[in-house]
Amino acid sequence: MICPDQSAVVQAIEPLLAWRREQGYAVRLATTAETGTTAGQIKNFIQQLYDTADPPLAHVLLVGDGTGTVRVACWFETVSGYHGEGDHYYTTLEGDDVLGDVLIGRLSVASTTQLAGVVAKIVGYETAPPTGDPGWFTRAVVVGDPSWSGITTVYVNQWLKAQLEAIGYAQVDTIFGGNFPLLMLNSLNQGQSAFGYRGLGGVSGFTSGHANYLSNGGELPFAVFPTCLSGAFYEENEALSEAFLRNANGGAIGGIGLATGGTHTSAVFSGRVFAFAEV
Repeated sequence: MICPDQSAVVQAIEPLLAWRREQGYAVRLATTAETGTTAGQIKNFIQQLYDTADPPLAHVLLVGDGTGTVRVACWFETVSGYHGEGDHYYTTLEGDDVLGDVLIGRLSVASTTQLAGVVAKIVGYETAPPTGDPGWFTRAVVVGDPSWSGITTVYVNQWLKAQLEAIGYAQVDTIFGGNFPLLMLNSLNQGQSAFGYRGLGGVSGFTSGHANYLSNGGELPFAVFPTCLSGAFYEENEALSEAFLRNANGGAIGGIGLATGGTHTSAVFSGRVFAFAEV
């Protein structure tokens, strides 16, 4: 784990460190006093660990936002022309390919209070999940909005529904039209363990404000919403991915979004390729 060189941050992350060690992981915490503060310096530190650590380096967790007082530097890609922020370049540690060689995540928080809440959320989710309504473990919601990006958004989520049902999910809500924000709020507040979305930028009107308003307690989904700006943790004041994670009364246990407003995706159905874009 890599975090800012701040005693309050180190103190806030300690319960998660202790839990990971209890699970049997070999965990090392490094502050930016040791790693350096620039993306290049942090990459060099990770590279050295990757080359020398025993047991081998497998996971990297960055603790902090891309900007602000609780901050760990991020990268900006140079491939698309949109210069999207992200952490993938930290993981390209061997060879000349673009494939990651370790797993990476980021607890994107803006304050030590938020960090303490996120740490409590993660440890509670893994050690004492709510069992009063055990049905939430096999409930999910999938959302596809074809109004801009086309029918492939529905196909993708029909596929996801089938995959979830194949591994034992008993209830998978589908939202393919109507008042998307209200329908998503109502479904997520029932308690779900997975949430998938595909559609236009802006997540069909479901904003970080909606994510902050969720009150699903500990019945937390893992949320995947690969659409424009949904994961723009550096550009946006509070990206949707951050809001899902930071919500102390619910939200999600984690979220994956995209960094820029220029995402373009292709999908293959029945041997044909359909390209669709979002703005």
